[in-house]
Amino acid sequence: MTSLLDAPVDVVDHEEPDLDHLDRLSDDPDGSPEQQQDAVAPAALGLAVVSGALSSAAAAWMIGGVFRGLEGRLVGLLGVLIGAGLVAAATRLRSAVLQYLVLPVALLVGAVLMSSASGAGTSSLPALVKDAATSSQVLQPPIDFAPGWRLIIVVVLALLSSSACALALSSGRPRVAVAVPAPLTLLAALVQPTGTAVTTSAVSVGLVMMALATSYAADGVGESFDVRFEVRRLLRSLLVGVLLVAGLIAASKVSFLFPEQDSNRIVPPRRPPVSPPQPDVPLYTVRGDLPGPLRVGVIDVYDLTEQAWFLPPVDNQRLVRLELPADLPSAPTAAGPSRTVSVTVQQAEGRLLPVVAGAQRIEGDETVDLDPRTEGLALAQRPVFTGLRYDVVTGPAPTGTQLSAVDLVVPDALREQLQAPPVPPAVEALLRDAPEAPYARLQTLRTKLYSTFTAAGAGQPTDVSPDRVVELLAGGTGNPYELTASEALLARWAGVPARIAVGYSGGRELDDGSVELRPSQAVTYLEAWFGELGWVAVVGTPPRAQQSLTNNSRNQDSSIQASPDLGINVFLPVVRPNRLALYEYARYYLVRTLPFVALAGLLLLIYPVVLKRLRRRRRAAWAAAHGPVGAVVIAYCALRDGIVDLALPGRDRTPLELVEVVAEDEEHAELAWLVTRGLWGDLRGRLTEDDAATAQRLADSVASRMVKAQPETARLLAAVSRASLRAPWTAEVPNVWWQPRLRGRVPSPAAGVRALRRRVRRGIQPGFATSLVVVVALLTLSGCSSDGSVAEPTVAFPTRLAPTSVAGLQTRVEDKAAEEYAKGAKDRDVIVSEGKVVSFSRGGLVQAALQVAQLKPGYLSSDAEVVDAIARSVGDVDELRAQGDHELFTLTEGTQRIYLWFPTVKSMALLVVRTQVTTGAAEALARQLIDYGDGGEIDDAALQAAFTDTADSGSSAIPGPTVGPTVSPSPAGSPGPTDTSSTAPTPEPSR
Repeated sequence: MTSLLDAPVDVVDHEEPDLDHLDRLSDDPDGSPEQQQDAVAPAALGLAVVSGALSSAAAAWMIGGVFRGLEGRLVGLLGVLIGAGLVAAATRLRSAVLQYLVLPVALLVGAVLMSSASGAGTSSLPALVKDAATSSQVLQPPIDFAPGWRLIIVVVLALLSSSACALALSSGRPRVAVAVPAPLTLLAALVQPTGTAVTTSAVSVGLVMMALATSYAADGVGESFDVRFEVRRLLRSLLVGVLLVAGLIAASKVSFLFPEQDSNRIVPPRRPPVSPPQPDVPLYTVRGDLPGPLRVGVIDVYDLTEQAWFLPPVDNQRLVRLELPADLPSAPTAAGPSRTVSVTVQQAEGRLLPVVAGAQRIEGDETVDLDPRTEGLALAQRPVFTGLRYDVVTGPAPTGTQLSAVDLVVPDALREQLQAPPVPPAVEALLRDAPEAPYARLQTLRTKLYSTFTAAGAGQPTDVSPDRVVELLAGGTGNPYELTASEALLARWAGVPARIAVGYSGGRELDDGSVELRPSQAVTYLEAWFGELGWVAVVGTPPRAQQSLTNNSRNQDSSIQASPDLGINVFLPVVRPNRLALYEYARYYLVRTLPFVALAGLLLLIYPVVLKRLRRRRRAAWAAAHGPVGAVVIAYCALRDGIVDLALPGRDRTPLELVEVVAEDEEHAELAWLVTRGLWGDLRGRLTEDDAATAQRLADSVASRMVKAQPETARLLAAVSRASLRAPWTAEVPNVWWQPRLRGRVPSPAAGVRALRRRVRRGIQPGFATSLVVVVALLTLSGCSSDGSVAEPTVAFPTRLAPTSVAGLQTRVEDKAAEEYAKGAKDRDVIVSEGKVVSFSRGGLVQAALQVAQLKPGYLSSDAEVVDAIARSVGDVDELRAQGDHELFTLTEGTQRIYLWFPTVKSMALLVVRTQVTTGAAEALARQLIDYGDGGEIDDAALQAAFTDTADSGSSAIPGPTVGPTVSPSPAGSPGPTDTSSTAPTPEPSR
């Protein structure tokens, strides 16, 4: 760049403008009228926006037809107005900000509409939107216009209409505005309800035709616009649209053109899914005397091909809309006074409202849907929320006498509830000896099943075939779901319509008298139909269940007796090596360093803005020191540095040459001549303060128009660009960019490597190389001569475990449980190889179990890390006073106490005791067993005294059985047995 104080060598011969124009500078910061020549004509703008709005309105009308009522269509049209209106305003006012506001404004309006429609409750707006978006009802129109749909419809149609209008205006093709919403209109046409499909489609077609006519009118706008002609054309298209709509409606009445279609889209029956573990949180609170379990769903289809129970088909067409309070249609008759049960929702999800069998009336202020097939209730337009309360009015539970008096006549509507596979011979034999009365026949079969059934396992849905029912009748073991499924099959074989009901029973009584229901109280039970008494809950309790010493959830029903079969969980301690993948390490550290990286990146991004402000202040001081000439230089230099940051051409051109290569601009030309004459021409040395002020105004005006002409992305990049800091337009004015000035020559890295290689070659002599090879070989061979292993002591497996009788408890070696050690040893993370299990029982009921296991090679109990790993596998143990040379650890959790010690350096021992045994007795038993293993004798009298309280409690202290697996290794890093639950799965809503 030529010095600002010297004239250029070659001055381009330009026509000198009249400098009197400097006194008539435009005050309009947006530039001269010529800059507005690319503005959209008002007529073309209006017609293009109307075209997009009409086509989007057709989509809104079609989408709104999926919902009940006109509210869906009105909300959709509101979204169209928001999108098209903001695009029109943004184009008219030449403000891109308005166009960017389409999404925020649509979200705000949708949230307001959704909040006003959601009513009371604590459901969050995202939850309402998710409920609407994931609903399966769209395939079964018409559907309710749930609150979440308000936000979805407004946002989708606002974005759709704004996109259509923006594309039409930017491309100059108004017919694009008609084409953009067309795919959504066609998709919505596929799910229209039969009753209004033709009318809705006709209106949408009419709107599309008017949109096409308007787009043709917008295409014809040129130098002149014939308003009368365009109005006549629009009226003609409107008339054609009306005639087309009328023709389509008339044609819809002709059956051979539009044959009636089956709009009842039914989701077929399917297997009940296995519910994942649920958090143990309060779901409902119930106040009142429940006549039976609280029902949330049923499983009433038996598939003969699959020989499994399926959920009922989902058919929204059979739902009955009720405005609460309301009587339930087809409610059973009840002999006796009615009772009211109040249900309050706590942390339940979904739409289902639990009810009881035989419900007659529901009181509340919500809108619900009743499924006559399942008698299930669900909120119609939104999910349940915390604090929702409703009352269920029902009669007393039928008595056995009333059920026995029923003369059962099954109507055709319930024939499907009798569908079952052929009766097995074993069941036929039972039916031949059973009474003729339906209820008595059912009870005979159930009594036989309950007399042989043993409950074990989680209540997960499984296929129950006739062979499985016969197996359970012969004394098999099954989970609670299999028991209920077998009961339902037996009832159908007895001629009684039956189904599997899923709900909640029991619960914990609160201080205010209400009962709290949690996922742990979920149950499956039999529901049978008995004529005018309707569906009746037939609940039973299995007399036996496998006993267990785990700390899992238990059935506290004292009427269930423990089975003689042992259900002890064997503890298999594990040591998990760190097998995290590399990407997991990277993700771990990335998440923790990401805030610092983001902060550093932000500082790196915005620091040029700070430096430019500092440079502006330094240049202002420099201009003040150099008078008018300095002010002119700084004003023009700011303009040229802005061109550098925007990466525009003309960096190396003089001011007058730059005028020739950019768009014609009067103010730019006047500024270029003022700078050229003031710095290198006839005004050099004669510039005044007025000239400096004029140069500043001209530079600001030109820079403002130049920046506005660039897209928003280019403006943002220019604001944070370092181009003008690294290489400003001229280096004769102050800058703030620090540039290191290296003194001397920096040696090349490649040259340094070559020099080091030459030195190594010269330094290594043949004799030295030979000696080096010999030393390396000796080190290698000597390292291979030893295997590096440490000899372990040979310690025999402990033989003294327990005497045949301890404090009145009979001991028994459990070979079946010990077999699990051999199975678990195959897992390389399990650190025990073999073991023995001894149970301690009184009256046939197990009170404690001793487990002794041998550690695998490489693991010693003298190693603190091994002890820590075993303790972590058991749980959060506490260390007790040592017993002789043995450390003793304890853990009390749930319904068991665990004591851990190490008989030898190669073995570990666990004593698991029921919590019904007092802490003193349990610890005394553990310490006596440690002494017995070391060769001592057990002080039976002292233990007998410690166990006195436990012995007095007898069988009343025996906890209810769990339904978990009999044996399971500990998961990685978890204490002891795997978690199991007696809860039954909750079927999906039958909607």
